[in-house]
Amino acid sequence: MNDTKLPTVAHESEMELLPGLTITVLALDNGQRIIPVEDMQRACEFIGIDLEAFHSYLAGQPARKGGE
Repeated sequence: MNDTKLPTVAHESEMELLPGLTITVLALDNGQRIIPVEDMQRACEFIGIDLEAFHSYLAGQPARKGGE
């Protein structure tokens, strides 16, 4: 059996990015910080982009238009 331990949440906090836009940030016990998908979707909607376009941008790929 593999003894690989999955990271667990060590700390949870709220971060106000702008008035009206607060997201949750989770700090994991391995040092990573993550944002729940729902909060990331809300942040993307707030600034006027969709989450898929944001992921494409981070991956260095052009965003697909119209669900192609």
